[in-house]
Amino acid sequence: SRRTQAPNQLVNWCRGELVDVKHALLLYGVPESVSITEIEETAETIKVLGKVVVRGKMFHPQQQSLMVLCEPRLGDHSGCSYD
Repeated sequence: SRRTQAPNQLVNWCRGELVDVKHALLLYGVPESVSITEIEETAETIKVLGKVVVRGKMFHPQQQSLMVLCEPRLGDHSGCSYD
């Protein structure tokens, strides 16, 4: 079903990019013209996320925009460990 497709896609994408799915941030509707730097800086305005790193981008044909997989360093500004 479509309802389970999105979570499965996120899990698979995280696995492929070596991102812990529990610490992934998926952005929808990002214009193709936006740079990685702009995406990271914009996401970092949400202070609780800390530093945000873009791990991958994928075109979403239905939305005619990008989906962006990010990895935030949740509230830690350096040397975060999730273990």
